[in-house]
Formats: sequence, structure tokens, C-alpha cells
Amino acid sequence: AAVYAGLCLPNIPLMILGAAIGGAVPNIPSWSLAYETGSVGGILAAMLASAGGFGKFIIVLLTFSTLGNIAASIYSISLNFQLLLPIFLRVPRAIFAIVFIAIVIPVSIQAAVSFFVSLENFAAVISYWSATFVAIIAIEHVVFRKGDYSSYDATIWNDAAALPSGVAAITAGALSFALVVPCMLQTWFQGPIAKITGDIGFEVAMVLSGILYLPLRALEIKIR
Repeated sequence: AAVYAGLCLPNIPLMILGAAIGGAVPNIPSWSLAYETGSVGGILAAMLASAGGFGKFIIVLLTFSTLGNIAASIYSISLNFQLLLPIFLRVPRAIFAIVFIAIVIPVSIQAAVSFFVSLENFAAVISYWSATFVAIIAIEHVVFRKGDYSSYDATIWNDAAALPSGVAAITAGALSFALVVPCMLQTWFQGPIAKITGDIGFEVAMVLSGILYLPLRALEIKIR
């Protein structure tokens, strides 16, 4: 309840505000022009223009606030890399942070040319992956663990030999993309199936990865 409230209370009012702004943009010429030239940031600047210097100050604060999100992402990615393989624990996390920044800066410069389209495409790719993740976790819990939470042994969290290999999960997720890709309908790619059905990549990823995980996980359990 605490997590749900923490996500909903700040996000829902902001989403409503965003919807209101989006609806108003076509009716206010200065906002429409700002959107065409500066996307979301341009609209915020146009909205706050009447506040003079204070409005510019708010824009600066909003701009710097993105650094907080980037810092959190750097923290997460460097930690995730160290969790990927035991040998990565020997690499200082600062190295992963530097590599991450070196990749992000040129990608961000290119993405900024068409921010909204880039964001929309990126969000879609994330959704395809998250669909496979949710399906595999759900199948594991409901089918193979019979919904029994006591079957999870927290004491072996860092013992790779005692944990599932993950091969079944990774294979199921990866193989599902053989059909997901033809079902994708994005600005940068339009699959042959999606041209007829629309973008059904998310649905296909969830269903197919779950189906594939059943025999693969059963085989993994039998072998290990």
C-alpha cells in the first residue's frame, strides 16, 4: 500500500496536468510554436514566460532536476553490471559509471533531435522486454512453485550454484523476439505482421515467452 500510494499520489496529478497542457497546446499559438521548436521543455518555458526572471529560474531548476534521474540510473546500471558476473565485482563501480556516461552522452545528443519520437520508441522497446519478464516470473511462481512463497530461499541469494541457472528464462525471452519483431510497429521499424494488425509486440512477447518458458524451465529443473 505504501509503495502504491507513493507512486500514485505524485504521478496521477502530474499526468492530469500533462493531459491538460497537451489539450491546451493546439489552442495557444505561442505554446504550439514552443512545442514544435523545443518539445516538452519548450512548452514549459513558454508557460512560465509571463513570470519573467522567476520563470527562467524555475526552468533552470527543472533542467537540473534531470541530473537526479541520471544519477539514479548511473547508480543502478553500475550495480547491475557488478551483479551480472562475479568477476565484475573486482571492477570499481566508477569505471562502469564512466562507460555508461560515455555511451549516454552521444546517444542523448542524437535522440534530442527528435525527443518525443525517440522517447516513444524507447518506451515501446522497454515494454516488450517487461512483458517477457512479467510472464516468466508469473509462470515460475504459479506453475513451478505452486504459488508457495516459502519455496524461495533467501539465504542462497548469492550462491550461483544453488540458484536457477537463468538459462531457461533468458532463452524463453530471447526466442520470443523472433515473433515480437515482426509484430512491432514503430517509427524506426514496421514489422510485416504489425502492418496488418497494428503493434501487438507487447501481447506477443507476454504470451509467447510464457509458453516457451514452460518446457524450457521443466527441462532445466530435470537437468539441474
